This record gives sequence, C-alpha cells and structure tokens, in this order.
Amino acid sequence: MDNQLLQLYLYEKSRSPGSFFDLVYHENARALLHDDNIYRFECHSDPTELTIQLMEYGNEKPELTAVSFDPTFSPYLYNGYLSSIDDTKLVDDVFLRRNKRKQGRNDDSPTSLKIMDNVMFANGLECKISCESSKVSYVLDTEDVLFRTRKRRSSI
Repeated sequence: MDNQLLQLYLYEKSRSPGSFFDLVYHENARALLHDDNIYRFECHSDPTELTIQLMEYGNEKPELTAVSFDPTFSPYLYNGYLSSIDDTKLVDDVFLRRNKRKQGRNDDSPTSLKIMDNVMFANGLECKISCESSKVSYVLDTEDVLFRTRKRRSSI
C-alpha cells in the first residue's frame, strides 16, 4: 500500500503546476485507502506555515451494485493494467532517443535533461472497464492534453 501511495505522490509531483486537479487526486487516494482517513499536509515557505487537514469523503458515497465477475477478468485487469510500476522505471528520462539527440545532450542523468521544461500537460481522461465484456470505454467530457510551448525568437 505504501508503494502505491508513493507512486501516486510521485506521479502528481511530476505534473506541471497548472495541471493539478484536487478532486482527481482526492479520488485516486480514496481508491487506494478505501474507508481510511485521508490527511492533507501543505507546507508554505512565505509565510512559514504547515497545515494538516482531515479530508472528508462527503455525504455522497457511490452506491455499490452487485455484479458477477468473470474469474479470468481479475488477472487480466491486474496484470495488464493495474500492476505496480517497478521502482527502477520511475526515473525521469527522455522517452525517445531521437528527442534526446535533438536536444544535443549525450549524458543519461535525469537532472541534465530539461526536455519537459516547456511542456504543459493535464491528465483528466477517465475510462470505464466492463466486467462482463472486458471492454474499455472513455468517459465523455474528460481529456488528456499535451502541449509544448515554443521558445520566442528574438526579433532583430
């Protein structure tokens, strides 16, 4: 469980500052912790302040409905989609070698790679998985956005 919470934290931390959705993060943490209490820690440097807040789940708990589960669906879902990421794969790096060559960097250290500096993204795409047919469908009005800003050229 601790590893999954750490992965969620690292994922949210890696996102650009404008793309953090508090409701999405809260629901993701709630899915991992179920009925346990969720505490929010915030630290601000100016003025120096640490706040600890108990997050409420709200009055509207989703209703549970009985479904029949195909015995082969659980391993398919877990192994194919929900298996935890190996900690060695959490290193930030350039995905494609051609992008690395374009940036003119040859060393492999993540600190020297600033490829993602001018990239903005928002992860908000949601999908539903049918237990009966194992089909994935996307939720309407949800989206993922990836946008790379161009550097302004100085005019002569």
